[in-house]
Amino acid sequence: MVLRPARLHSGGQSVGCEILNISAEGVKVRVALDFEPAARLTLAVESCGEYDCDLVWRDGETLGLEYPEQNAETLGLYEALVADSEGPSGVREATRVQVLWNGFLHAGERSSACRILDVSLSGAKAHVSNPSDIPSPVTLKIDRFGEFYCEIAWREGDYLGLRFLADKETVAETIGQAVPQILRDLK
Repeated sequence: MVLRPARLHSGGQSVGCEILNISAEGVKVRVALDFEPAARLTLAVESCGEYDCDLVWRDGETLGLEYPEQNAETLGLYEALVADSEGPSGVREATRVQVLWNGFLHAGERSSACRILDVSLSGAKAHVSNPSDIPSPVTLKIDRFGEFYCEIAWREGDYLGLRFLADKETVAETIGQAVPQILRDLK
């Protein structure tokens, strides 16, 4: 699973999407349900380029896209996204585990629903609508775990990289049973 933001251009429309999976032959993306794609689309991935794709299937908000021509460029996209599937910097201090938790970000008077896509002892990746005006630091509230004080480490489209301000031991006590894979980073 990649979970990388991108844009789809189709028949004069341009919409944000999320790359869920990628192979050398094509991609699987998530889009808004009201998006009506044409048979031929262009997938634009920041810092990677634009790629023509054919719509092969649709299941609700999920689209299966295939490259009409597999070549060095499409193989390069595949390799770049696999290598960079952990976020914009590609550098991680801790093991990340993919999750799909609902939460809220609170900053001052602003509160926004978010979806947590991955988590580690150091932080989390969150999807939130219009995150550009969310100030840092923030409080991340996840119903089953409580509140985490965070700073925003990076922003990319509708995604935020959150760095936990609590020590790793505190984070491990809070979410370690739900995602035990992250506990191996406690040393």
